Amino acid sequence: RNHFIVVLPGHRRVDLSKLKKSLKAKKIEIAKEAVQKKALQIKNAALTPFGVLYKNVPVFMDAAVAKAKKIYVSSGSFEHALELSGKELLKATSASVAAFSEAGKKIKKAVKKVVKKTVKKVAKKKKR
Repeated sequence: RNHFIVVLPGHRRVDLSKLKKSLKAKKIEIAKEAVQKKALQIKNAALTPFGVLYKNVPVFMDAAVAKAKKIYVSSGSFEHALELSGKELLKATSASVAAFSEAGKKIKKAVKKVVKKTVKKVAKKKKR
């Protein structure tokens, strides 16, 4: 099996049919965490977008990430993240770019809820 890393914004989900078309693949599926752990030799949930760390696993980046001015990506540690621009990540990973993400209704709702709470917290701090 061929493995690859897909990078997309946290508030979006992968559209497998768009990704399959972009990859010109007959079949694709999201690997279960145990498969990822074994194939890439990583700790659970410690995957980074840097395919070169995993025996040159190809990286596919959603166009929305490539355009982003500021993003945070996993460093491979549960305690640290890396802040960089989409262009910097693209350069660092040599990723192929395509549009393959979509906004899910549940995700949109959850993001709105988090943003609303954050805005309230910031407003409270400013009042102090």
